[in-house]
Amino acid sequence: MTTLKQSSHFESANVGGSVTLPCLCQDHITVMFYWYKQTLGEKPKLVLTFYKHSNNSGNFYDEFKNNPRFTLDIGRHTNYLKISDLLVSDSATYYC
Repeated sequence: MTTLKQSSHFESANVGGSVTLPCLCQDHITVMFYWYKQTLGEKPKLVLTFYKHSNNSGNFYDEFKNNPRFTLDIGRHTNYLKISDLLVSDSATYYC
């Protein structure tokens, strides 16, 4: 069984600031990770996919592609979606 843990609390940050969102995986089986952004009243949008055994830092999609404000930091059992230079439009629920 795969177990992913993601914080379910509210993160608050100022416009122009940054936020780091963790996604913890406690097994060695999971190899693909997906991050989604869901703005209130909208369908979730795919932000990125990440293959655990790859040397790249994730594949970003659509408006997140080639956007240096969105980055993925990869740890041993956790990956972190980092958003810098925050905009009001970044307000959303992010899912891993």
